[in-house]
Amino acid sequence: MKYKANHAHISNDRRSVSVLPGLSSNDAVLRLEIDKDTFADFNIRDLVRFSVATPWWLETANCDGISVSSGDGVIRIVLPQAFAGIEVVLHLEFNDKGALKLEASWKRVAVSSVDFDTVFAHSMAGLSFHLPYDSARLTLPHCIYNDNPSADPERTIPKVGNIPGLGYVCEEHRLPIPGVNLQWAVEDSDLSGGPVYPHLTIFAVPSQVKENKIDSVWSMGLLKAETGYEAVSLSGGLMFDGQRDVTYAAQMQGKPYDYSYNRMEAGEIWEKTYYLCWGDEHQNGWGYRSLSQDGWMLFEPQTEAAVDINTLIDLKHNCLASRWYENDKCAGYACFGSANDFGNLSGRPEYFLYAWTGESIKLAWCDVALGLRRGNDKFLQRGLKAADFFVRESIHNDFGMPAAYYLWEQDIWGGAWFDNYREYSSRMVGCSLSDLIDIMNLLEDNEQELPAHWHNYVDQVAGFLSQSERLTTDGIFPLKWNSEGTPSADIITSAGVPCVIALSRAAKWLDRPELLDYAEKIMKRYYQLTAETMERPFAYATLDASCEDKEAGMYFFIACMELYKQTNKQKYLHWAGMSADWIMTYVYYWEPEMHEDSICRQAGFRITGWPGVSPQNHHLDVFFPLQELAEYSRITGMRMYADCARLVLDAWSHGVCIQPGDYGFSVPGEQGEQYYQTNYSQAPGAIGRPQDWRGGMSRWNPSWIIAEVLTACLYFEKIN
Repeated sequence: MKYKANHAHISNDRRSVSVLPGLSSNDAVLRLEIDKDTFADFNIRDLVRFSVATPWWLETANCDGISVSSGDGVIRIVLPQAFAGIEVVLHLEFNDKGALKLEASWKRVAVSSVDFDTVFAHSMAGLSFHLPYDSARLTLPHCIYNDNPSADPERTIPKVGNIPGLGYVCEEHRLPIPGVNLQWAVEDSDLSGGPVYPHLTIFAVPSQVKENKIDSVWSMGLLKAETGYEAVSLSGGLMFDGQRDVTYAAQMQGKPYDYSYNRMEAGEIWEKTYYLCWGDEHQNGWGYRSLSQDGWMLFEPQTEAAVDINTLIDLKHNCLASRWYENDKCAGYACFGSANDFGNLSGRPEYFLYAWTGESIKLAWCDVALGLRRGNDKFLQRGLKAADFFVRESIHNDFGMPAAYYLWEQDIWGGAWFDNYREYSSRMVGCSLSDLIDIMNLLEDNEQELPAHWHNYVDQVAGFLSQSERLTTDGIFPLKWNSEGTPSADIITSAGVPCVIALSRAAKWLDRPELLDYAEKIMKRYYQLTAETMERPFAYATLDASCEDKEAGMYFFIACMELYKQTNKQKYLHWAGMSADWIMTYVYYWEPEMHEDSICRQAGFRITGWPGVSPQNHHLDVFFPLQELAEYSRITGMRMYADCARLVLDAWSHGVCIQPGDYGFSVPGEQGEQYYQTNYSQAPGAIGRPQDWRGGMSRWNPSWIIAEVLTACLYFEKIN
């Protein structure tokens, strides 16, 4: 190795970097250090990669003639013939935020000839960070959460797997935070003698390989190695379901992708910038927090709202009013409605849906809240009438388990799933009771009279939830109950966490502290089974998916905040912080480019701030706990979380119909459930259709699109 300095070394605070001789004379090791101790070693021969094969196959570098120099806080590594005809340069320095900035360039130095031009027709450059820990916890935002252990094996979704050389690699624009985190265990060297859990996060600054070529984008992912894993960043390479050059195109569906390669011309340089952050975490499985926290620091996400908050309230409430329906038997808000020119898009008989994608009680809260704020008795009475219908009619058994569907044309109540009336969702029961108590608190705060039978309803449903036979053998609420009120599946999920929230609020409303004790007991089990080590992350709250998902983590966070407010126990605030960081890995910290002729690009849609859904569903949607996130920020003094809440709200203003015709809607305030920011679509009748990728959308418009946005707007209007 040729050094221009005796020792190539730079440092910043606790972190430092050295370049050391490798095992052979023409090799080198990039060493990351923390507190002067070795953190991780990367052999530069394996770190630098290139491919000219189809399908791609990553070659390791030739380090002959390597040159390493350092000075003025910079390390420069030059591999003059890293690959045949390719020079690679690595430039490393710490930025002012303590992250290691790594700039890499690949230059074709060979002269042009027919033979060489043919060789470089399908070029691919990249870096590969190998960590030799088979037990490492892996996080690739929106895609991989400890390799998605809850995923239904019958469903094909992103997985790394355990076959060396295979894994999952996706486009950068599929990653809300363009980075990957790995965490592993080592024995502690201090007096405690217990393990510590180092974690490394590799961020990639999003870019194109070829300027002004929208499909020429970099990719990122994880490959299984003989020992441990490789975190890779490539100039386009994709892998899905063990196949190269395949993208995850729709729910459980891959498609061949033809844009993974680029011709590298003589003299051409490809460049890529990375940031590396590393440290220790004393909680196993929590290393992903670096993605949310360090990523926020590095990317500084910002967006601009399409309309101001008062306009958005008016638009969403106009849409709410268009969903109103009542007859001599019922009153409520249609889950889909037929007010738009295209009518009821669902193809189902009209129905009310309580919680999940219907959020009918939350819609009633919005009507009541606006009626009280604006002195509008019509809004107030409409909301009360909708809630009262649910309270009076939703329970059809002796033990207090409410249904969630009501089809008004047939006058039929159903459990939770449209095609199976006999199964009842714990998520939907918990959310509906929580939302009803929110209305009751709102009425009480405004000195409004409360119907006595509402109090009895809360007592009845809380009584159902507080019976041990409602729990699985693991001591948590099941994904669903059968018509007898017993668990119909004995699996570990976080779908029932809303029942903890409901019990906590019911305990306060009914002044029954034993209900709060019971809620705490069950919450402890959820923590032990999921959050304590994240061996099995939050999963199954997205009721049409069977895997890890943002909504499950969202309700865990809300439950923690509710329990903290009622008990003042710091552990719940601690748990809230870890779950907030987990769900924030679904929030877009940057602005991917959309296809120029797409509906969203033409309308000026902004992606930054939008949350995604799950490793199965790679579109954008409006489930996120903005009120609780802002409250967590206020309690802890950590501004990032309040800024994130407002960022998400401003993002949600995009995609809203402002004038008839916008985004294909005729009712102002309407909004689609799905916006497609990456090479994925889920529109009915067009599954996996490339015409919808990167800027397409679906008009699928269940009423939670109204409820979630309007509830958040009313909260921010109040605190402002």
